[in-house]
Parts: sequence; structure tokens; C-alpha cells
Amino acid sequence: MKKSQELKNEVDFAADELTDRAIAWLATVPSSQPIHLLVNYFDPHEPYRTQPGFEVDAPAPGWRRHRRARLRYDSEIRFMDHHFGRLLQALKDDGRYDDALVVVVADHGESFGEHENGGHGPWLYEEVLRVPLLIHFPKGRDAGKVVDAPVSTVDLLPLVAKEVGFPLPPNVEGVPIGERDLVLAEAHRSDVFTRLAPDRYDRDLVAAIRWPWKLIVPDVGGAELYRLDDDPTELRDRNGDIEGGPVR
Repeated sequence: MKKSQELKNEVDFAADELTDRAIAWLATVPSSQPIHLLVNYFDPHEPYRTQPGFEVDAPAPGWRRHRRARLRYDSEIRFMDHHFGRLLQALKDDGRYDDALVVVVADHGESFGEHENGGHGPWLYEEVLRVPLLIHFPKGRDAGKVVDAPVSTVDLLPLVAKEVGFPLPPNVEGVPIGERDLVLAEAHRSDVFTRLAPDRYDRDLVAAIRWPWKLIVPDVGGAELYRLDDDPTELRDRNGDIEGGPVR
């Protein structure tokens, strides 16, 4: 029988203590017993803090009033990365790493002034949508391989299910990594953001990416069209440039 544990940071545990708890739990499970371990690190999240010993001194890119926040955010990432490394080392010390499927993914990015936004909210620009995805397959299969094709987080469920031999019902979302042609994302009205700036945020959004093109369509107002290969920061809206007129 596979033993399972889910550890969440939320507010109570920083990456160091959360990692300590994960390693302590690993020690309770015989190394011959399969495990499922989900660790939800939460450190790179508001309120951002500079972590002692993990300061970032380099000038932060981006808008001036967001630079200090960006330095604290980067410090949080370095802190989390260090302690996640401790967890990987514990898997190696326990003899589990070589046979392990390890998936590292984020649920969203952060804005630091890009498109006049801060944090993450009801918008679908790349600074929020484009997140890290790292996969260690058992026995180091495909080590060092980089997939340039678009990937959606819904593709992880069938990937994990296939690797562990777990049957899924038909019509489950997700395609094999590297075979996705179209990425879709949605953002819905938020009462908080609508109250802050109703002229900007009182709308639902859908984004579609078919590389290199990205289309963002609101239910109120005009659509935006970007070519990500030569405009990765989405500063040039090309919706008015396409043949036949803009997308409505």
C-alpha cells in the first residue's frame, strides 16, 4: 500500500519548517514502501520578506516602485529553493530519488508593475501565466530534455497517472507533454479588484495561445493580440494590425 502525505505551508510554516516536517515524515515510512508526498511551498507570496542569508543584491528589473518588492520576492524564492534542495537530498539519502517521479510546478506567477499590475489577479499576461515546470522521471529518463511546446498544468494529471499506472476515466483533460497545440486560460471577475478599478477589472477574460500568437478576449471591451516570440513582455498589441480588422 502506498503511504500518502500532503503538507501545506499556507501561513503557519515557512519553507525551512515545512521541509523539516516532510523529511521527518519520510523517516517514518520504510524505504521499501511507495509514497506519495505533496509539499505546497508558499514562501514566494505576499507579504514578501527578505530571508536572512538569502538576500538578493543585484538590481531588480522592472518598474521603480516595485523593485524593493521584487528583491524580497527573489529572496523568498532563493530561500524556498534551498530548502527544497534539502528535501531532494533526503530522498537521495533514503534511496528513493532514482526511482521517484518528482514534479515541480507553480500555480501562478507575479506582476511587479508589468501592464500596471501588482501581484496576481484577474489578468492573463505572461508574467502570471508562464510558470516553472520541472520533471524528474524515474531512472533519470529524458534527463536534460527541454520541451519547447506549450504545456498546460492540466497535462500533469494524465502524466502522473501514466507513470504510476493509475487508470483515469475517459475525457479527462490533458495531453502528453509536447503534444499540446493550444493553451487556454481563464480569469473571472473579482469583487476585490472590481471595487479597486472597475474600469479595468470588471470583466471576465479568456486567453488562447497557439505559438507564437496569444489572444486575450474579455467579455467587455476589446481583445488584445500578441506575438510572443518577438514580444515576450506583451507590449505591442497587434489586434489592429491583422488582415480583416481587429478581433472583437
